[in-house]
Amino acid sequence: MRLKSVKIYGFKTFATKTEIELDGSLIAVVGPNGCGKSNIVDAILWGLGETSAKHLRAQTGKEVIFSGSANRKPLGFAEVTLLFDNEDGSLPIDTPEVSITRRLKRSGDTQYQINKRNCRLRDVADLLADSGLGRAGYAIVGQSEIDQALAASPLQRRAWIDEAAGVQRYRARRQESLRRLAAADSHLERVTDVLQELDRQRDPLKRQAEDAKRYKSVNSSLREMELGLLATDVAKAIQQLTDLDERSRAQTSLAKLESERADDLEREAEEASQKIAQLSQRIDILREQRHSDQTALEQASSLKKIAEHKIDSLAEWESRMSEESDEATDRLELSEKDLEEALESYDKESAALEALKANLASADDEAKGLAKELKQAEHQLREGRQRQDKRQRLEVEQTLRQDRLKEIAEEVKGIVEALPDLQEAVTEAEKQFEELNGKLIEARSDVEKAEEEMRELREASEHHAAKTRAAMAELAALDGRKRGILATLEAHEGLAHGAKAVLEAAKDGRLSDKYVPVGEAIDVDPDVSLAVETALGNSVHDLIVNDEQAAKAAIEFLKHERAGRATFQPLTLMREQRQNDDLRAVLGKEGVVGLGSDLVECDKRHVPVIESLLGRIVVVETLDVGLKLAKTRGWKRLVSLDGEVVHGSGAVSGGRTKSHRHGMVQRRAELHEIEDEAINLQASLDKMNRIVTDKEEIQKELNARIDAGQPVIKARQIEADEAKAWLLSLQHEIQATEKSQERLERESKKLNAESSELIASIDIPALETVRDDLMKQLAGKSSDSDQAAERLNEAESRSREALARKQEAERRLAGIKD
Repeated sequence: MRLKSVKIYGFKTFATKTEIELDGSLIAVVGPNGCGKSNIVDAILWGLGETSAKHLRAQTGKEVIFSGSANRKPLGFAEVTLLFDNEDGSLPIDTPEVSITRRLKRSGDTQYQINKRNCRLRDVADLLADSGLGRAGYAIVGQSEIDQALAASPLQRRAWIDEAAGVQRYRARRQESLRRLAAADSHLERVTDVLQELDRQRDPLKRQAEDAKRYKSVNSSLREMELGLLATDVAKAIQQLTDLDERSRAQTSLAKLESERADDLEREAEEASQKIAQLSQRIDILREQRHSDQTALEQASSLKKIAEHKIDSLAEWESRMSEESDEATDRLELSEKDLEEALESYDKESAALEALKANLASADDEAKGLAKELKQAEHQLREGRQRQDKRQRLEVEQTLRQDRLKEIAEEVKGIVEALPDLQEAVTEAEKQFEELNGKLIEARSDVEKAEEEMRELREASEHHAAKTRAAMAELAALDGRKRGILATLEAHEGLAHGAKAVLEAAKDGRLSDKYVPVGEAIDVDPDVSLAVETALGNSVHDLIVNDEQAAKAAIEFLKHERAGRATFQPLTLMREQRQNDDLRAVLGKEGVVGLGSDLVECDKRHVPVIESLLGRIVVVETLDVGLKLAKTRGWKRLVSLDGEVVHGSGAVSGGRTKSHRHGMVQRRAELHEIEDEAINLQASLDKMNRIVTDKEEIQKELNARIDAGQPVIKARQIEADEAKAWLLSLQHEIQATEKSQERLERESKKLNAESSELIASIDIPALETVRDDLMKQLAGKSSDSDQAAERLNEAESRSREALARKQEAERRLAGIKD
C-alpha cells in the first residue's frame, strides 16, 4: 500500500485545486520559508482524520479554510482527497484503489468519504487501523517530534509497536467492548435499582388497591342510594308540577278578568283626560282676559296721574303770568318812546348818505373807465410775455430735439452694426451647448445603462442565490436520506437474524470466509426495485459464499451459537440456467418489462446465483398483464411493478400492509438514485457557483464603469451649465438690443412728429409804457375817490347804527306787546 496522489482545494494557502502525484519519483519538496511546504504535510494529516487544530498549526478547526487575499475572495470550504494503492489488499476494501476525502465547511459541517461514499470518522480510523496510519501510528515525523520519539515513555513506545504489529485495532476494539460492558453493567445496576424500588412500592400499592376495591363497592352502594333518593325527588317534583299547573290555570283566569277591568278603567281615564284638557283650555282663555284687564287698569291709573300733574303745572303757570303782565306794560311805554327817537335819527342819516352817494357816482365812472383800460393793457402785456416765453421754450426744445435725433441715429447705427456679431455669437453658443449637452446625455446614458445592467445582474444574482439555496437544501436533504439508508445497510437492517449473525461473525473474524447477502449483491433501477424485491422473497436474505465448505462452516457456527437459521448460495454448486422457447415467447409479449435476472446488475462472480434466483422470474407492468399471461409456460413467477405475483401454480398474491417498509433491494436502488441526484445537484451547484463568480466579476466591472462615469457626468454637467448660462446671457443681450433699437426708432418718429414753426416776436417794452401811463391816471382819480369813499363809509356807518337802534326798539316793543 502506498499513497498515489493528494488533491487539495481550499486548505490553508491552496486557493486553487492542486493535485500532487506521488509516483515514486518525488523525493522531497523544497522552497523558501513561507512558501507552503508544511501545508502539504498538514493537508495529508488533516485528510487522514487529524482533529487537533494544534497539530495542524492552527487555533481553531475553521482556520484551515482559505481566508482570502488581496486578489482572491475567501472560499466556503476546504477539501483534501488522498488516493491509496490497494493492490496488495492492505486496506480491508475489495478495490485496487482507495480514496479518502475530508471536507470542512465554514458552517462547521464536516464530511468524510471512502471511495466517494459518505462515512464517519470512525470508519476512516477503522479502515486505517492495521495500515500503520492509525491515530497513534502516523508515519509522519516533524522536526519537533524527533525529540519526543527519543524521549517517549514505554507506554507510548508500546502503542507504536502495537500499531506496527496490527494489534492496536484489536486493542481498540477490546477497549470499546469493555466500555460497552461497563455501560451494560451500569444499565443493569439501574434496572436493579428500579426493581428494588418497585418491590418497595408493591406493598403500599397492594393496600391502595384493596382500598380502591372497597371504594368501588361503597361507591356502588352510594350510587344506588342516590338513585333511590333521586326517584323520590322526581315523584315529588312531578306532584309539585301538577299543583303548579292548577294554580297557573286559576291565575290565568283571574288575570283575564283583571285585564278586562283594566280596559274599562283605561277608557274612563281617557274620557277624564279629555275633560281635563277642555278645562285647561278654558282656564288659559280666562287667564289671558284677566291679564289684559289688569294691563288696561294700570294704563288708566298712569294717565290719571299724568293729568293731575298737568293740572298742577297750569295753575302755577297762571299765577306767574299775572305777575309778568304788570311789568310788561311799563316796558311797553318806554319802548314806544325809544322807537320814535330811533326813527327820527335814521331818517336824518339816510338823507345825508344819499347826498354823498350822488357826489361819489361821477368820480367812480371816470375811475372805472381808466381801470378798464388798465386791465386791457395788463392783459395784452401778460399775453405778450407768455408768447415771448413760449417762443423761447420752443427754440430750446427744437435745439434739444435736433441733438437727440443725432444721438438716436448714432445709437441705431451702432446697434445695426453690433447685431450680426451678436447673432453669430448666439449661433456659436447654441452649437457649443448642443455639443456639450449631447456629451452629457451620452455620459448619463452610459451610466444609466450600466446601472440598468447592474439592477438586472442583481436580480439575476438573487434568483441564482435562491436557486442555489434551494439546491443546497435539497442536497442536504438527499445527504440525510443517503446517510440514513447507508446506516440501515451497514447495520444490515431487515436481514434475517441468522444471516446477520453470520455477517457479524465474519466481520469479527470468527468465520474466515466472505459472505454476501443477495439483497446487497445486486443493484436495480428504482422503477423495478419493488418487483425484484418481491420476486426474491425470502431469498433476499440468502448469503452468497464461495463454496459449500464455507456454507457448512457457517451452519456449524449457527448451530453452536444457537443464533438462528440462514440459507446459503455456494457459487460452486450453482447450475447454468437456460432459457426455453416458451420463456422467450413470453418475454416478447406486450406489457412484459423483462426477465428478472436481466433487470439487475451484480458482480460477475455472483451472476450464477442471481440467474438461479431470478432466471425464470418475469417482470410485467401490471397485474392485468400477469393474469393474461398466467396460462403460458416457461416461467416460475410473474411479478408486476407494484409487487403483485402470479405463481406458476396459478395462485395470485398482492396487497400492502399499513406499515410497509422498503427492503434491502429497494433501499440500495433508492441509494443509487439519491447518489445520482446528488451528483446532478452538485454539478448544478458548481455551475451556479461559476455563474455567480462570473456575475461578481461583471458586477465589479459595472461598478467601476459607474464610479468612473460619475465624475465625467459631473464635469460635463458643469460645462453644459456654463454653456447654457452663456447662451442665455447672449440671447438676453440680443433681445435687449433689439428692444432698444425699436424704442429708439419710436422715439425718433415721435420727435420728428413734434417739430413746429416758431411764434412771431412781440414788442414787450411798448406794452409796458402804455400800462404805466394808465396806472398814473388811475392813481390820481383814486385819491379823490378815496376821500369821498371815507366820508361815504362814515355816513353809512352812522346810518347802520340808526337802523340798528330802530330795529332794537321795534323788537322790544313787539316783545312787550306779545
